Amino acid sequence: MTGQMIGQGAPQGASFKRSCGTCTLCCKVYDVPAVPKSMGAWCQHCDPGKGCKVWESRPDQCRAFNCNWILMDWLDEEWKPEIAKFVFTLEPASGYLLFQVDPGQPDAWKREPYYSQIKTWAAEGLSRARGTVVFVNKAATLVLPDGDAELGELGPQDRILIGPGATGEIKVEVKRGPKAN
Repeated sequence: MTGQMIGQGAPQGASFKRSCGTCTLCCKVYDVPAVPKSMGAWCQHCDPGKGCKVWESRPDQCRAFNCNWILMDWLDEEWKPEIAKFVFTLEPASGYLLFQVDPGQPDAWKREPYYSQIKTWAAEGLSRARGTVVFVNKAATLVLPDGDAELGELGPQDRILIGPGATGEIKVEVKRGPKAN
């Protein structure tokens, strides 16, 4: 679930109204095994505030990534990751909305106007059995309309399952994948 850069991937030849500009936060908050770099540390190929020094030969994981701020051009400038201090994406397989927060500002997602909007998205997602998950490095929090559930550290093979409970409540289960050696 975490540890990997996740994004929709831009359709071939797609153009967007926005670009990264001076934002390079994705180069810090995600794990990129091909480089290698771990989450929470700047990529060795990143020039913070300027961009990727190996853009033309960047790893496939980076090529496939698209930030929701770029894709969702209706979001205000304050949602730009370098301002908000988090990057958010839609995980294509599950439809989960994932927020990867700058570990230097772990509560950034709880500030307004972010928190109330994230809560709204969480309620909408849960109505379709899709989660909204905030990560600070590997520590995950499932955002719920009536509170937030800390899930602990999640690995790339771990999955969050959401569905109806026996009495109509929402049931959340974390299915742990095999541990890496």
